[in-house]
Amino acid sequence: MKKLALALLLTLVACNRNPLGADHVEQPPVRALELVPDSITAYSRYVPLGVADQLLLCHDQEYQSRVLLKFAIKDSALDSISSADLILHAGPGNKLLFACRPCSTPWRADAATWRMADDENQWNLPGGDYWNIELCRDTIGPESTVVALNLQYIDTLVRHSYGLILIPLDTGFCGIKSTGSSATAPRLQLTFSNGRRRAYSVAEDCHIMDTLAVRAYPHELYVGSGLAFRTWMRFSLDSIPLEATIVRADLVFKPTLLYRRQETLHFGCHRLTEPYRPREKNAAYRIAADARSIFLAGDVPDTLVRLDIRSLIQYWNTNPDSNFGLLVMAEPEYAFPWRVKLPRAGRSAPRLLVEYVLPPKDRLLR
Repeated sequence: MKKLALALLLTLVACNRNPLGADHVEQPPVRALELVPDSITAYSRYVPLGVADQLLLCHDQEYQSRVLLKFAIKDSALDSISSADLILHAGPGNKLLFACRPCSTPWRADAATWRMADDENQWNLPGGDYWNIELCRDTIGPESTVVALNLQYIDTLVRHSYGLILIPLDTGFCGIKSTGSSATAPRLQLTFSNGRRRAYSVAEDCHIMDTLAVRAYPHELYVGSGLAFRTWMRFSLDSIPLEATIVRADLVFKPTLLYRRQETLHFGCHRLTEPYRPREKNAAYRIAADARSIFLAGDVPDTLVRLDIRSLIQYWNTNPDSNFGLLVMAEPEYAFPWRVKLPRAGRSAPRLLVEYVLPPKDRLLR
């Protein structure tokens, strides 16, 4: 029995031993590539800002922004109103003089831009349509502001308009708390002759933005928010074997800061789902970002933006017919305005740093 047990033990030990030479199998080498875009261009686009955390009232040398507010006010008992107060809570910014006018065209917060009132209808004039009457003129910021509306035009506001538009009358900027917070959202408070009061919370709100001096041309590579600036680029991956496994793929560039209303800038990278057509500038892209990166505006000048797109490069390498390029965008584009410029050439220009490995060769092959 002892001899049988010893034989079984030796058999098990022998079966668990590695095959001859397995300890000396070489790991596949990591190969590195540095690629530059074979195509690159940029464009600007008005985007709806109705989902922004805060509304922006702004006017300076480069940007202007107006605020739209809509209240679901019933037209009953208008004759008994003794006062109407617009209540606004200021966010970041400084004091700013503004005028409040009644809107004369229907609009939708999830679709309104500087040019469009909704998905299908343009404003008669860019920047919003309004009746040529002033409901009030006052200063907002930095504390909450209560503004008395002119009762002479309250009937026009309730029966013949589509909410309010706030227009800056001076240089500066001021944030206004939006529907994102019920406690500090804009309100319209009506006081009646019998002393009763009724407060209406804002039903819809958004801000619409334009740039006064900046437009994106194909030779200028911008990325920015508010008025959206996007840079499209495509890298040829023909030099990467189809069977390669991507272990690293970083899109890097060093932007030049041109404008900001915030300290932290967020970049996103989105792959296109159809070919890019420079004249149309409306190629569809994947809504979910393939990569994100944070850039601190106050950082040292040599700071690079680095976007980890390893999964995207692996996808393109496996599905080469789907490589329509990518968009570098603000993330999100409804953030307070900022804008950077990307160089077209040199070590600061966009480049793709790739590392990959090939499958190990079969050790049994001769």
